[in-house]
Amino acid sequence: MPDWLDGLEDDELKGNESLANFEDVGALAKSYLETKSMVGKGLFVPTENADDEQRAAFYDKVLEQAPSLMMRPNMENDDARKAFFKSLGVPEDSSKYEEVKVDDIGFDEDRDTAIRKAAHEAGLTPAQYKSVVTGMLEFDKGGLGERETENMEQMRELKLEWGMAFDDKKAIANKVRDTFLDFIPEAQMDARTIKALNTIGAQLIEGEGNIGDHRHEGEDDKLTPADALKMIDEIMGNTEHPYWNSHDPRHDDALKEMVDLRIAADPTASTELARAGFGT
Repeated sequence: MPDWLDGLEDDELKGNESLANFEDVGALAKSYLETKSMVGKGLFVPTENADDEQRAAFYDKVLEQAPSLMMRPNMENDDARKAFFKSLGVPEDSSKYEEVKVDDIGFDEDRDTAIRKAAHEAGLTPAQYKSVVTGMLEFDKGGLGERETENMEQMRELKLEWGMAFDDKKAIANKVRDTFLDFIPEAQMDARTIKALNTIGAQLIEGEGNIGDHRHEGEDDKLTPADALKMIDEIMGNTEHPYWNSHDPRHDDALKEMVDLRIAADPTASTELARAGFGT
C-alpha cells in the first residue's frame, strides 16, 4: 500500500484497493479533476420524469457523438415517417421511380401509376421498387408466353376445322363484335371467342338479324372441311349423281364440284379424280 494512505484517519479508506492505485495525493487529485471534466461530456439517459425537450436534447447528443446510428422513427407521425423514408433514399414522389421493363414489356399507364403510388406509400427505395416490379413483369411475361402458345395452338386448330371458310367465318365474328361487343379489343379475339361470335352471327343471319351480310359482292360462301367431306360422302354414296354418269349433261359440272369439294376438304389434296364419272 502507498505510504500516503497511512495518514488517513478512516481505516476503511486506508484499506481501499482503488486508492492503492495512486502513488501519491497528487495523482489522486489529477484523477479527480479528469473525472469531473468528463461528467459534463457524459450521456445520461433521461428518466421517465424527463420531458420531450430533454429527450430530444439527449438524442441529438447521441447522434452527435455517433452519427452512424439511425433513430427509430415514430411511424404514426407523418413528418417523422417522411423524414425517415427520405433518409433511406425514397424519392419525393412516385413519378421519380425509374421506369422498369423486361424485354421491352412494361405496365400500361393506369397499372403503372397505381403500382408507383402503392410503392411510394409503402416507402420503397428505388432499388426495392425496381426489384418488385421486375419480379411482377417476369411473372406476367411467363404467363403471357403460356397464353400466347395456347392461343396459337387453338387458332391453328380452328383454321384446320374451318379450312377455306376461315376468313368468311371470322368476318362474321368481327361483325358481331363491331355491332354488339365493340368493347372487346380485336387483340383479345382468340380462337374460342371467334368461334362463339361466329355461331351467334350465323344464327342472326339465318334469323334475318341486323348484322348484315359479311360477304363481298359476288363472293360465295365457303365450306368448312367437315361440310365438304360430308358432301363428298353423299356424292360417293349416290350412284344416281351426275358425277357417276359421263353421259349426263351435268357431268362436267359435277366433276368440277367434286374438285372444289376436295380442295375445301383439304387444300393440299390432289385435284385428279381416280374415278371421274365412269358410269352408265
